[in-house]
Amino acid sequence: MLKRVFLLLLAVIFVKQSVAEENIITLLKKYEEESDLSRKTRRETLGHYYIFTRKDLDVMHAYTLTDVLRAIPMFNLLPNRFGIYTLTNPGERAGIAIKYRLYIDDMEVSSIQTSNPFLIYDHYPLDNINHIEIYYSMGAISISNEPAQVIIKMYTKEPERENSSNIRLTKDIRQSYTGNIVIAKKINEDESFLFMADRTDYDYKSRRVSNGSISKDLALKTLFFKYRLGQYIFETGYIAVHRDPFTGFALDAVPDSGKIDSVDFYFYVTRYFMDDNSLKVNISYDNQVREYCEKNKEGIFYPIVLFNPTDPIILYNEKRTFGKFGFYIEKKFKTRKNELLLGSYLKYNRQKLNKVIYQLSDGYTSTDIYGYYVKNFRNYSVYIENIYSAFENLSLIGGVRLDDFKFYGMDSERKLNIRAGLSSILEKVYIKGFFSYSYLLPSFYLLENAENNRLSPMRIRVLTGEVGYRFSPTGYVSFTAQFYKAKNHFDFDRTINRIINGRDKDFRVFSLLYRQEIGLFNTLELNYWFTNQGDTSLSPSNGGYLKLFTDINRLKIYNELVYRAPYRPVIFDFKASWLYNLSVTYRLQDDLSINFRADNILGSSVRAARIFPLGRPVEYPAYDRRYMVSLSKTF
Repeated sequence: MLKRVFLLLLAVIFVKQSVAEENIITLLKKYEEESDLSRKTRRETLGHYYIFTRKDLDVMHAYTLTDVLRAIPMFNLLPNRFGIYTLTNPGERAGIAIKYRLYIDDMEVSSIQTSNPFLIYDHYPLDNINHIEIYYSMGAISISNEPAQVIIKMYTKEPERENSSNIRLTKDIRQSYTGNIVIAKKINEDESFLFMADRTDYDYKSRRVSNGSISKDLALKTLFFKYRLGQYIFETGYIAVHRDPFTGFALDAVPDSGKIDSVDFYFYVTRYFMDDNSLKVNISYDNQVREYCEKNKEGIFYPIVLFNPTDPIILYNEKRTFGKFGFYIEKKFKTRKNELLLGSYLKYNRQKLNKVIYQLSDGYTSTDIYGYYVKNFRNYSVYIENIYSAFENLSLIGGVRLDDFKFYGMDSERKLNIRAGLSSILEKVYIKGFFSYSYLLPSFYLLENAENNRLSPMRIRVLTGEVGYRFSPTGYVSFTAQFYKAKNHFDFDRTINRIINGRDKDFRVFSLLYRQEIGLFNTLELNYWFTNQGDTSLSPSNGGYLKLFTDINRLKIYNELVYRAPYRPVIFDFKASWLYNLSVTYRLQDDLSINFRADNILGSSVRAARIFPLGRPVEYPAYDRRYMVSLSKTF
């Protein structure tokens, strides 16, 4: 009898403790959700999203944008011919893709020349960033008038919430170092500012290839300033990046010398009107400068329009400046059943070719500006988007945008973007799906290297779906499927050495995601994605990851294991890879912390290949083995 009473008492105590722990977890979860700014900024109409919250970034101790993107589902992040870390669709080579757009708050900062953000921003420091939202968003209506497959939104910290200063110093076992300072100040109820200054040098390990070594070292300087006064927001940013050429355009993949110097300076002003801030006006300007220089006695194949295999260019140097003027206005209307958004965009891009010097192998040297280059581009758009609450747990989404655009020397064109979708949230199940009919515009870079300097926009139909199931208050699982059909794909024609509108493409990708909070201190996240691309592709066609976030009082630990499947690009045969990264942060005092981070601990990074229609193919590991220590002080 006493034994039964004792066991019953133990059972009651255990149940009470379990209930108490569950209640604590639920309360902590509720507090985190209420303080999570991404819950205020995320936009369901933009598509399926993957979010790094403030807590995620803190535990990860992610230094740069590359640290965040290297494991996201359904994409690869690989260094291209210049050592620039760029997203790529599974199966596609790491090139200069036009499918991705990057935003810092309200400012789109992708390259004006290539429509790719990573030349300048792949190593952007994240010390001023609160959270990151990644939208799988082909056909999104209300974000920009230049359609993109993926939109990356980096939201900066709110100075009213921070109201502090922080200094970070980082050093690795090679010669890399970072010095970073962030100042966030709330002046009064209507006025605040956020400032960041960063200086970083990256000393990557030089890689041996068949006939020499290649380097992707870089150095960058970054300044950022945001100022809020009432309903006005003023923001400006400056970043200068110096890169070694890595393999560049060298025919033998080993440039004798070279550099890529890039500068981006932008500013914008946003003004909200009306008591509910439902009317928004934004005006912006972006100035970019790029100088590219490469020298190689074996020859280089840029610019393609001048390439002659019997007398190749051995020295090429050019400098270009770019300007982008932007303006948009949008108004939100809310009723019991509808959330209507009306808006208009205007964008004007210009380009100037300041300097050209090239030398042929026979000694001929020229400073003449050759051929055609895109001097300007104009795009005007009007759009309407609505979320209709058909039932309490079912919303229907529809949007249309009309774009009127014109490239220099060409006739203006009009294209219609159409999108329809639904979102349903039940007690434990949520469903989201979209159908989009959209397009991708060629970049300045593509047009200048195209046959007759003409390319038709790539037409794209996309069908996507997502189903999620929340099996507990702290855990869920989701499955996403995406189907793409593209016409007029941009391809390189080997017979004429020009870019053309080529084959149609059918692409499918699927992703399974599992996330579970384990007790008070741990969160486990698993992902696996796969495609229809096969293993003879130019990058891995399936992969996944395991992430473990641990946050215990003064200690934060982040474990990340990234898997990429074996693949066989042309003449190479790459095995499966396991990229293991570890970060440990310990708070020595309330205002002082130390971090140790190790990347590619197993030395089993995914490998990438420079596969060109022209030039020697080479292969190299995508990520170095690196060990870093950081010290952070808050004032």
